[in-house]
Amino acid sequence: MPFASYTLTGLDAFTQTRHRNLSQLPAISPPMTSPSPTAASSPPNPAHYTHLVVLVHGFVGTRNDMGALRSALESLQASPLAASGAATAPRILVHASPVNEKRHSKDGIDLGGARLAADVRAVAAAHPFLDSISFVGHSMGGLYSRYAIAHLLDRANNSAVPHPTICGGLRPRHFITLASPHLGVRQFGVFRFLPGPVERALLPAYGRSVRQLLLADRDGGAGGVPLLVAMAEGEE
Repeated sequence: MPFASYTLTGLDAFTQTRHRNLSQLPAISPPMTSPSPTAASSPPNPAHYTHLVVLVHGFVGTRNDMGALRSALESLQASPLAASGAATAPRILVHASPVNEKRHSKDGIDLGGARLAADVRAVAAAHPFLDSISFVGHSMGGLYSRYAIAHLLDRANNSAVPHPTICGGLRPRHFITLASPHLGVRQFGVFRFLPGPVERALLPAYGRSVRQLLLADRDGGAGGVPLLVAMAEGEE
């Protein structure tokens, strides 16, 4: 299933904005044989989950928006390699976050990112055998993920640690965003045609998240800059 998007890995995945094309990721080959009925019908033991994949939907969306991707990832558990318990086949726990569904996505990227961070901490705490984590964010879900990741980094990280960890020791694997407006939407769509006075008159009705996407906010910390600018400069 091809994705026209980008991924960040390792230290760059969680601290920089350097992108690598998804084609650099190792391909996942489909299983050559069907899994046994026992392997397909038996639910995985929670103690066997080692890799957490967090799926984050976009503006006024729901966790079901990522349903096809979730099903595809979960189907990997039924491959013969995964069913054998081989060390080279990490068990994937797919978590479609529900904390920013529908109206909850309107109160700000920062507040939504904070909710996502708390949600991920809870999932990680409930599955102590996890050792790595990836994020896939669609549209504004990519912005939620960026904000959350910055606040999930373990503060104990230092120069002696080869790679940063998050959520109390999970290794970052992949950060993927799909059609996420990292630079905002002010110069795109209908917004660029609105005269300044009209835009200012409509801003109160937009909701806080949309104002942040339009770079019309001053929520980016003490500097009073737009939130997305502060995030790009590493201040949030």
